[in-house]
Amino acid sequence: MANNYLTFYKQLPKRFVEMGSVCPSSRWLAKDMVRPLAEKVGAKRILEVGAGTGPFTRKILAEMGPDDTLSICEINAFLLNQLKKSLEGNSHYLAHKDRIVFVRGSIEDLPSLYPDAEFDVIVSGLPFSNFSPNDVENILNLLCKMLAKNGCLSFFEYIGIRKFGNFAPSAKHRARIRGVESIIRKWKLEASRSGAVTTNISLLNIPPALAVHYVRSDGPNSNSPLVN
Repeated sequence: MANNYLTFYKQLPKRFVEMGSVCPSSRWLAKDMVRPLAEKVGAKRILEVGAGTGPFTRKILAEMGPDDTLSICEINAFLLNQLKKSLEGNSHYLAHKDRIVFVRGSIEDLPSLYPDAEFDVIVSGLPFSNFSPNDVENILNLLCKMLAKNGCLSFFEYIGIRKFGNFAPSAKHRARIRGVESIIRKWKLEASRSGAVTTNISLLNIPPALAVHYVRSDGPNSNSPLVN
């Protein structure tokens, strides 16, 4: 665990935009994020995007079944290499190693790498508060398109991000944070009409966070973008 924090803080000054937080996600948030995986039965196709130092990865590995597959996507090459090294001593990783694939790249690369893939569980560790509103909209829509029927997409948002945004250094930054919050709020409203949206509050995370889970319905056009 100490090595994970050290890796995180080594990269933070260089890659804050990619990492989007001042602390790695806590084990409490990881538990909330992976809850849908623990509840699903049968063979599952799992995708993790924005793995970072692996707080969600380790919880996913602990919940994986003998027939599950996992694809781990991370854009930061240093973090991905460090994650691979740190997992070599993880018993859960070793048990599932033959069914795990590492992808170094951005989320936009995934459709070409997995053109026909439909994932039963998608766990996103992407720091939406550091993206533009347009990017957040596009990412959420792309992840929804990759969901299988009855598949679950989980992501998180920091609680009170707009209040934190009031201390941003410029009006441009404040407007971006407000825009991201607006996109996520609109997305959850639209998603609740095409599936089920539930949330879990993780107050012990730094900062406190909300895990959001969207389960895609079997209805017509439920695989289409949710935000227009």
